[in-house]
Amino acid sequence: MEDYEAPIGFRLALRNPEAITAIITQNGNGYDEGFVEGFW
Repeated sequence: MEDYEAPIGFRLALRNPEAITAIITQNGNGYDEGFVEGFW
């Protein structure tokens, strides 16, 4: 996961956590406070 795709990857991982063995992320935003509501 990297950059804007990180939140999507985190949500997918939370839906099926037993399928995840590792998470590799680069420059990913992992929290809601980093998003600007008007932008999305």
